[in-house]
This record gives sequence, C-alpha cells and structure tokens, in this order.
Amino acid sequence: MKRLLCLAVLALSAIGASAQVRSVVGSGSVHATDGTLHHQGTMGQGVIGHARLADGSHRYAGFWYRPRTGVTIVAVPNTEGEVGTQVNIPVMLISSNNLVVDGPRDFIVKLRYNATVLVHQGSFPCERDGDDCILTVTGTMRDSAGTLADVPFLVTLGNADTTVMSVDTVEWVGASTISTEKYPGVFQATGVCIIDGVPRLIKKSRAAGIASIAPMPASTTATIALDIVERGMTRLYLVDNAGKEIVMFDTRDRAPGRQEVSVDVSTISSGTYRVVLMTPSELFTSSMVIRK
Repeated sequence: MKRLLCLAVLALSAIGASAQVRSVVGSGSVHATDGTLHHQGTMGQGVIGHARLADGSHRYAGFWYRPRTGVTIVAVPNTEGEVGTQVNIPVMLISSNNLVVDGPRDFIVKLRYNATVLVHQGSFPCERDGDDCILTVTGTMRDSAGTLADVPFLVTLGNADTTVMSVDTVEWVGASTISTEKYPGVFQATGVCIIDGVPRLIKKSRAAGIASIAPMPASTTATIALDIVERGMTRLYLVDNAGKEIVMFDTRDRAPGRQEVSVDVSTISSGTYRVVLMTPSELFTSSMVIRK
C-alpha cells in the first residue's frame, strides 16, 4: 500500500498543483493528495488517473505512462475462459533493456494463482501453498519484447470465479543486475456448470476487455468490439505466437464505453494470432484467426 501511495504522489508531482483529476475507482483503491490536487487510483496493475490541467490540456498517470529508462517489464494480461475448457495464458515481456544483447537469455518466472480455479496442463512444476499454486515457468527469450511463455490451464469450478495471476519473481539467468517490474493479471471463469443436477451460472464480473471479434475467422476485414472503463491512451495491436507485433490496429485517447474498431487484415497471412488491448492500467488479449 505504501509503495502504491508513493507512486500516486509521484504521478501527482509530475502533473502539477493546479489540475483537476478524474480516474478509475475500484475496490481496494488508494487516494493521494498534495494539498490542492487529489488522485484516486486502483490497486490493480498500477496507479492510474486522468488529469485536466488549467490550460485545458490532459495528462495521464499509469504504469504504462510513467517515465522509464532501461526498465524490463513482465506482465500477465487479463483473460477469461469457460469452465471445462482449456485456455492458454501468456506471460509477456512488454519491454527490456540490454536483455538479449549477448544472445538468447534463459529465464525463470514464478506465477502464483488459485489452483482451484485453474489447473496447469503442462509440465511446469507446481508448489502448493494452500489453495495457491506457485508455478515455475522456464524458457529462453530471444527478443527484447514478446511472449515469454503460453501457459496452458484447465478452467475448473473452484472456490471462486476469478483469480489473480501474480508474477511473484522473475530471474534472468546470468543477469542478476537486471531490474524487472512485474504486473499481475486477473483470470475470469465463465460458463454454466451442472452440480448435482442443478445448473450454476458463472457470470462475467470484469467489465473491461475485448468483447468480441467478428467475423471469425477473418479474411479481409474484421470488427473488434472493446469495453473501455477508463479514459486514457489505448493501444490495439496484433501479435504472432511469439509475441512479435505484426500490425498496430489503433492507438488513441479513448473514453469509457462499448466501442468498435474496424481493422484491415487483408495483407496478413493465414494463421492464429493474438489481439492485444493495452489500456492505461490493464492488458487484455484475445485469439484471432485469419484465413484466406
């Protein structure tokens, strides 16, 4: 809590003392003020806020917008899946500094999540801590940004319908001096299950994200529906299976609400890709199939 409050105060200092702030307010939020400027932020993937300055211009504070030099960022996007199905949750390297300057770099990432909601379907070892699983994900990264690993899970009817996917630790083998910022995601279970003959509905409680992609598969154009809950700069882009950016669909300042983006995929080869939505404070992904 103290660290988040400090981040909020730093964001306020950069904005200035004469601004008015509107921001996302969520459960477990933090409040910061410098006496004349007030900021309310969430405790999710970062402190975020939208400020209107006295001259009418706008400033944004959030973990995507904080000034950085030489920072390595690892994040898990918000995802969802129906009970009884398998989902792949990516661990993403958003940016890095001198990580692969000497060649490919081995990594060890430890993820923590509620194992009653998600059951790992791969070979990575899981250490149980009560209901939590601490999953050790290993591999080799060959680029400065992209997908570190796609981790397969079976969605089960657990003791909750959501679980935070925390990035507990990140180790870059042979590069102990590299500092890494870690940001968690939230997994939402959806669907209907039958328990002793009685249907139980798992409702989607997360309001933001990629609502739909149509048609699927896409050939020349597609429409991506977005649910936006916070005002701020938003990026929508396509990556391949390795997490490499293929095309930037859209980047702009968006207001909250349901919005549709028409995208051109006529020059993109057939295959399965991942659409990435990056809002000021959260990361979302959804699969997209292109077929010619």
